[in-house]
Amino acid sequence: MNLSNYFIFIKDKFLSPRECDFLINEYKNKTTNNSNYTGYKVYFLKNNEFQFIKKVNDMTLEYVSKHPQLQMQGADFQLTEMRFKYFKPGNFFKNFHAEHCFKNPYRILNFMIYLSDHKEGTEFYSGETIKSKKGRAVIFPAFWTHLHKGQKCNKDRFIVGGYYQLIGDSA
Repeated sequence: MNLSNYFIFIKDKFLSPRECDFLINEYKNKTTNNSNYTGYKVYFLKNNEFQFIKKVNDMTLEYVSKHPQLQMQGADFQLTEMRFKYFKPGNFFKNFHAEHCFKNPYRILNFMIYLSDHKEGTEFYSGETIKSKKGRAVIFPAFWTHLHKGQKCNKDRFIVGGYYQLIGDSA
């Protein structure tokens, strides 16, 4: 399956190895156990402290230009949440899930930036897998059509992830 036909956008070398290492060094020790889910520690990033926010927004505009279906009549969306995630060896998000759910009904896009290299990655219910590659960014719809989960990894894994959600009159 061609992942771009599945509304999955992959951008390799989105961040340099040096930028990835900087983020790991900056946020790894700020993470705390995530009370909602087991398997990873998290630090909630604020837009003003994430120096790569413009790059993320530019990448999202590129994604939208490739998928004009997102330019729904009157719909507008913005990045509302970013997380630095730290998975210790053997820990991973085990269950298939979607970011758009009863608790988060306005999420429409999910993005991730892999900060470390691994043979494992993000597995979709369709069977497709995106491998963790240092500096690789990924955007995909937040809906049930893109159920996904992590794969077990025996090394430390670091990811920055976030969500775009509908805002204003469209939400």
